[in-house]
Order: sequence, then structure tokens, then C-alpha cells
Amino acid sequence: MDHLGLDLGTTTISAAVLDADGRLLCTRTVPGGAAVAGQPWERKQDARGIEHAALSLLDGLLQEFPDIGCVGLTGQMHGIVYVDAAGQLLSPLYTWQDETGAQPGPDGKSTAARLTARTGYPLASGYGLVTLACHQAAGTIPDGAAAVCTIADYLAMRLSGRTAPRLTPSMAASLGLFDGTDFDRKAVRRAGLPEQLLPEVSEKAELGGGRLHIFAALGDNQASFLGAGQGRLDAPLVNIGTGSQFSFFTKEHRTVPGLEHVRIVRNAYAIEYDCINSLQLKSTLEFKKIRGLFAGGQFNGSSGYEEAAAQGLIAGINAALEVKGQEQLILDRSEAYIGVLIDDLVTKENHEPYRMMTSRAEYRLLLRQDNADLRLRKKGYQAGLISEEDYQKILTKEEQIKTEISRVEHTNIGANKEVQTLLESYNSTPLKSGTTLAELIRRPELSYEAIKPLDKERPELPWDVQEQVDINIKYDGYIRRQLKQVEQFKKLEAKKIPTDLDYEKVGSLRIEARQKLEAYRPISIGQASRISGVSPADISVLLVYLSSTK
Repeated sequence: MDHLGLDLGTTTISAAVLDADGRLLCTRTVPGGAAVAGQPWERKQDARGIEHAALSLLDGLLQEFPDIGCVGLTGQMHGIVYVDAAGQLLSPLYTWQDETGAQPGPDGKSTAARLTARTGYPLASGYGLVTLACHQAAGTIPDGAAAVCTIADYLAMRLSGRTAPRLTPSMAASLGLFDGTDFDRKAVRRAGLPEQLLPEVSEKAELGGGRLHIFAALGDNQASFLGAGQGRLDAPLVNIGTGSQFSFFTKEHRTVPGLEHVRIVRNAYAIEYDCINSLQLKSTLEFKKIRGLFAGGQFNGSSGYEEAAAQGLIAGINAALEVKGQEQLILDRSEAYIGVLIDDLVTKENHEPYRMMTSRAEYRLLLRQDNADLRLRKKGYQAGLISEEDYQKILTKEEQIKTEISRVEHTNIGANKEVQTLLESYNSTPLKSGTTLAELIRRPELSYEAIKPLDKERPELPWDVQEQVDINIKYDGYIRRQLKQVEQFKKLEAKKIPTDLDYEKVGSLRIEARQKLEAYRPISIGQASRISGVSPADISVLLVYLSSTK
């Protein structure tokens, strides 16, 4: 008998089919639920659309693999849908990203903060019961609502033929006010929530379903651990990301080495963005005071999967380079958005979870998606991440771009009939005298591709080379200006500050600047200049002092 796993994620729905021996037979991924319009702080998805997409995916796989006999589900946690007594949908999916619970009320406090104070449970906006409290206060709970549940639990209920959702503890805990085995009814009443809308909670996995054995949804972290751990008692999982969890599979907690005397008081699920004070980190994401310990992820004080992945990539690279005794990788603000992200984390006090936005980058004209390989592949090669073959390809690409730009810059063209006809077809001003191909490309209505009929000597080039030629010629003036800015930036970044510098010995530094520099320990003058509370005058004093000590 084959087995099918179904994951209802935030952006996609994924499925995997395995045979009885655990061998992977097939994977499929389709788009998830479309966003539903609402207030700016709401994050809703089309629950019926998610259901339809998931069922279509499931039906197709059942036809392709008729031996499928078991279906297990997982999916995004925290969010809720409302269902009636017949198990029918009454609402969109209010996702884990919903910020309704974070909006300040008349007293200046959010719903999440008020519930936390009333119940003693740490709650955040996006938790299902916080969302429920918001709807209750606003009078927007759908008429006829009989229960709330996650979207994965809703689908499991429908597939099994049940009319009421039944949640595993892992999914129920993500809604909030959960005491380990069930919802804390006393806390629910203190919160003033409609207790009758709470779903059933059970550790019994199988829901039924006739020919197909349908199993209740597991939390995404728990599902991945169960699949990866394969029931091993000696393989705990530590996951530090959006949610921080410690997981192990065992019938008795004390059978795990190191936990012989453990006593679990309450199962918990936590979202924490500031486990680590990022000012403790170097630009390599190594702790300043603990050599060899690197930290990457949202617990550094950032928010967002991309931000977490970016930090994890750099921390992992540098951990490997440290083991190998090689120079560590630092991406600066002019080289990558990752550089902007990490530099902001280690030089700025962030009182809210940090989200990387393009507006935070000073050199975003250079930090384009189309030139990422040109910017970063050499660094990847130096770090041992890029093969010699790929490295040679990027060198060839660079040379092709340089050569072609030079050619079109120096290729003259006259004001003949063929040229004028082409210009007229693009509503471009006719030529009064000769010009270069590059000058034509710079016209807004024209491009490298558009003038191809006039370029008789054009070599055959890959599309990505052509793209870079077009962009670099068209925006040449702006790019040159930004490159000059980067040059000045690099000069300051190149002026290194000794890691053991005693700022008390730097005369004329203001007290605030001395305190900030001592706390942040910047590695360069450039980094020091970006610290709040360090003025240009302080930087001048520091430069003079460093020059005098050489």
C-alpha cells in the first residue's frame, strides 16, 4: 500500500507519494490559496480555493497511484477557518500572518497583549484564539459557526467524512491557550472566548475515511520530525526559525540520553524573534565572545523566511570556513541585500523584528536580480561553493558583456533610410546626423534587441549577456554615479578598527559615542559611521587616532 502526504502551506500545496518501504515515488506542488481583500492588517486566503486545489491534486495522484491507501496531512499552523454543524466552510482562512490581534485598542493595548495579561499565556497576533477574540469583539463571527480549526484540519475532516474537526495536540497548541493535552478551559473563560467553538482534541490519529485511511493533521514541524526521525529515540530535533521547538520521539521522556530526570510541565509552541541580541554578533554571524559559534535565523531579531534563510546561509558558510581555517565571507552593503540585512542587524538597535526591504539599501541600482550572478558568483567560488566550470562561465560572461558594450559604443551609424524607417516604427525621433548604436539604445523607446536590424556585425550572444548589455548601456550614467558612491563607501570599509581597541584612550570622543563603539565593536570606520549616536565628528576623531597609532 502506498502512502500520500499532503502539506497545505502558506503559498503552495505540496504532495508526496511513498511506497510501503518508504521510497519516494512522486512529488507535486501547486499554488496555494489566493489572498482575500480586507483591512490592510488582515491576512486572509480563499479557503475554498485551497480546498479545491488540494482535492484536485489529490484526485490526480489517486488516479496515477491507485495503490494509495493512507493520507496524512500537515499545513500552516495558527490560522483558523469557521465551520458550521455540518462541517461546511463559513469563512476565508485567517492565516498565521494576520495582524488584527496586534492593532491597538482604545487603551493602547492590542488584543494579543490583553489576552496575555488575562490568561498568563504568551500570545501573539495570528494565533487562532487571538483572531477569534478579535472577531468576537467586532461581532464578525459568522452566523451558524460551530467550531474553528486550521485549514489542514478542515480538509482532514472533509476527507474522512466527519462533520466536526478533531485536532491533534500539535495543531491545537498552535491556536493558543493550550495546556499540553487540551485547551485550558479556565484560561479560555478568563479570556471571555466562546468555549463552544473550540474543536475536539485527541491523540488518536486516524479519522476514518472508507477506502482511504485519513489521519488527523500534524503541525509542520512535528510532521517533518516524524518523517525524518523515523521513530528513533536518539534523534532529537532542535528547530530555531519562525517557531522555536525542541522535539523528540519517545513513549517515555526519560529514555532520551540527557533527559533522564526531565519533567515536562507544559507542552509549548513559541514564536520568538529576539532570542539573540544581534549586537553580540560579528558581520560573519559569529558570536563576538564565543569563537566558532555562529547564529543564523529569525531568532537574531529578524522577521521573514527569506531573512532567516539568508542568515542561515552565511552562518553555515562561515562555520564551514572556520573549520577549514579559511578567511570568512562578509558581504557588504554594496554587494548584496544579505549584506544590508546583516549589517543592519549588527550595527542597529532593532526594537521590532527586522524585515529586509529594498528601501534600506543605499545602492539598490546595483543590487538587481538580473546581475546577482555577476555580483556574487566569484565570492561563491572563493568560498568553495561554486565549481570551476561555473566560475569560468561567469568570467566568460563578464568578458562578453565588456566586449559587446565596447563594440556598440564605437559602432557608428548614419542617418540613412533604413535607420529612419526603424526609428519611425518605434515613434523615435529621426536622426539628423550619424550616431553610435549605444546612443540609440539609450533612447527610452529603443533597446539592444530593437536595433538588431541595424546592427549588421552583431555576434550571437546568450540572452543574459544581451540583457546586461542593454541595461548597462541604457542606465550607464546612473550606474557610474552609484559606482563612485560605492568607491567612497569601500574606502571607509577598508579602514579597519582593531578588535581590541580601547575607546577610553581615544581622546575627544563624546561619551555617547564611546559607549556605543564599546558596545558594538565595529570592524571598520564605515561600520562605525552607521551606528546611531556616533557623529561625523566622532568618526573624524577616530580616524585621527587610528592614524597616530600606526
